[in-house]
Amino acid sequence: MADIELDVREIPKPQRHSTIFTAFDGLPVGAALILTNDHYPQHLQDEFEATRAGAYDWRPLVRDHQDYRIRIGKTAEAEPAAPDGPPADNPAAAPDSAQQLLADD
Repeated sequence: MADIELDVREIPKPQRHSTIFTAFDGLPVGAALILTNDHYPQHLQDEFEATRAGAYDWRPLVRDHQDYRIRIGKTAEAEPAAPDGPPADNPAAAPDSAQQLLADD
């Protein structure tokens, strides 16, 4: 299975993570993204751990000024989880409104 190259250096920063996760989520198990970035993506790695723990393999390939390449392999199918909220497939766990959020305090 061929790895997919994804160079995000020209993508606006606010759109990078969503672009990366969309590409990763579309991969079959066993495939990988080769991510090229202009900095080491520590926040992205933290987000992968928070939302897709156990479903990916993170391997730095190149660490050089303005050129960072990471191989992000898909090791299992996983439902993306919200890092600080209820699972996406459990709407009953989410509050119905902002008033309910305030009432829970």
